[in-house]
Amino acid sequence: MKCVFVVVFTLSLILAVSTSVRSVNDTNYFESQTRIINGNDAASGQFPYYVRITIFEVYLGSCGGIILAPDWILTAGHCVKGESGVYSLFIIEAGFVNVLPLPGLLLVSVPTQTASAMPLVSQGAVYPHPAYDIPTRMNDIALIKTILPLNLNGQFAKAVALPLDSYTVADTYANKMATVCGFGLTGNVGSGATTPTNLKYTALKIIPYSTCQEIYGVEPIPSTSFCGVDDTPPISSVCSGDSGGPIVLTINNVVTVIGVVSYASWDGCNAKPQVFTDILKFLRWIHERMET
Repeated sequence: MKCVFVVVFTLSLILAVSTSVRSVNDTNYFESQTRIINGNDAASGQFPYYVRITIFEVYLGSCGGIILAPDWILTAGHCVKGESGVYSLFIIEAGFVNVLPLPGLLLVSVPTQTASAMPLVSQGAVYPHPAYDIPTRMNDIALIKTILPLNLNGQFAKAVALPLDSYTVADTYANKMATVCGFGLTGNVGSGATTPTNLKYTALKIIPYSTCQEIYGVEPIPSTSFCGVDDTPPISSVCSGDSGGPIVLTINNVVTVIGVVSYASWDGCNAKPQVFTDILKFLRWIHERMET
């Protein structure tokens, strides 16, 4: 079983509730809650390509996302599609790193003064990969086209570079340190974790696919994915709610998004390597979809 990552509940355009979670798959409830465990606080403008996606359907959840262009957001397939079909209404928030805690576990976004607007998205502009498979997380990737473009003229919201199609995980990424970011609790459920008021980030080492599969044993890792892990205590990791967010690597002095947060282990988010959809395997689909 895979631990699905869409679990910060939202009440309005700017309210989110960090309580118990429900899977984006409509039918399954998961014990994990959203967090980057043992992460660091992000500074304003440090991750300008990160967005929070609020999903106003089924359970009012949120995911991370990645700015590719003013009107195109990359995220995970399970953030936009469940057993009941493709979700139909989203809010995209960009350009902020802070939330304000309110009584009742509510979180209010605190945008920077140049933060982007929060455009609505209709179902016709939501594109999960046509081969996305819910049970296995194969092809766990999606694109969202916003009705209104994001304002990318300031320093707090910007597009990120996609990898070149000449790169491969084996010869470019393996054993390198990549960076992930997201909102959420700071530990596993039952550990006394608290809800952070700042966007969190951490570094993970990318490991060979064969090594990751050996660690997971009989549970198959999707062939469209790669894995990252922190092997130096205190162990940090992504977890539920960080789904759809970016994992980036600086390649030739260019910050490049190489993967999309997909899932972590049922045994605990920092118990095994985390799994990311490999963007390299979807470059042609991404470019063709954005050109239509």
